Amino acid sequence: MLPRLKNLNKLSFERKNGINKKIVFSPNTDGNHFLSLHLYEGMPGEEVRIDTEVGDEIIIVVNGGLKITVNEMEHHIKKDMSFLLPSGASYQLVVEGGEPLKAFIVGCEQCILTNDLKREYESAKE
Repeated sequence: MLPRLKNLNKLSFERKNGINKKIVFSPNTDGNHFLSLHLYEGMPGEEVRIDTEVGDEIIIVVNGGLKITVNEMEHHIKKDMSFLLPSGASYQLVVEGGEPLKAFIVGCEQCILTNDLKREYESAKE
């Protein structure tokens, strides 16, 4: 695989569960292994409906704010903050505050392998 450079302004948005998403890098689109990088943008009040994450994801808020509800517990993430969304967690995202949201999501799209390794590690600890 060769290094890649992408201009975020030239990528097109798709609508995902109620919020705008740009796929920056992904194993499905770029042939890289495991990691993905997505850019989410939205206006206050927009939300991502309840979903369950397959692998761990890190949410980095660059502008605006998010209310993240994970397993019925609310977290408020503001500009210049990050949040680790654990694998298997049910979550909902709501854009909050007075500014548009811009957030990067770093995740693992092929986490079945990761989940198998995690289960193996946790059973070995017991």
